[in-house]
Amino acid sequence: MIPFLAPNKMNPSLTKVYEDNRFVFLLWICVTLIFVIDSWITNRLNNYLIFENTFRNLLQQQSFYALYPDFHEDANHYGPIFSLIVAPFAALPNWLGLLFWNLFNCIFLFKAVQSLPVSEKDRLIFGYIAIPCLIESMLNQQFNAAAGALIILNFTQLNKNKGLFSALFMVLGIFVKLYGIVGFAFFFFIKDKPRFILYTLCWALVLFVLPMIFSSPLFVADSY
Repeated sequence: MIPFLAPNKMNPSLTKVYEDNRFVFLLWICVTLIFVIDSWITNRLNNYLIFENTFRNLLQQQSFYALYPDFHEDANHYGPIFSLIVAPFAALPNWLGLLFWNLFNCIFLFKAVQSLPVSEKDRLIFGYIAIPCLIESMLNQQFNAAAGALIILNFTQLNKNKGLFSALFMVLGIFVKLYGIVGFAFFFFIKDKPRFILYTLCWALVLFVLPMIFSSPLFVADSY
């Protein structure tokens, strides 16, 4: 057979690259950086500006949910604890804060997927399947990727009998924007339900009070 007419066979070493979770991770990072650069070029930072402004609102005791046309369009829909999540990024210049915000969401979700109690091959498949969701989250600077990670970690920590951390991820998701309420679906699989309920109540108290360290207790309570 003429060589150039012979069937193409993919290089085995190249095939192994595509079957390596490190390659998927690199792909996720590239997707994230592409959309960060796109946001820089087009000056499309609105959602990030909404998020980073929540920490300023916490410090100044201004409504989390009001419109602030001098800073951004639309309004915030996340709870007071969210302002502490975004605080480290809000301390940076907006262009740099956006970069690290998207990288945080990307890496947090990837690590959560890697914690799933499935085979390496299945985690690889999940990594590829999740790319469209990652693109949507990175394109709009959304918290959706991290919210998904909280739900996954709620389950995986429970699967490892680490009820303390499972409850943390569930309550954090609830306090951010009710995302974590999905975690109640796992309640029926918990062996020590009273202990898990105790963990949940303790974390709820901690996360409820935590923003009060930076602001007025009355303001934070009223914001909930």
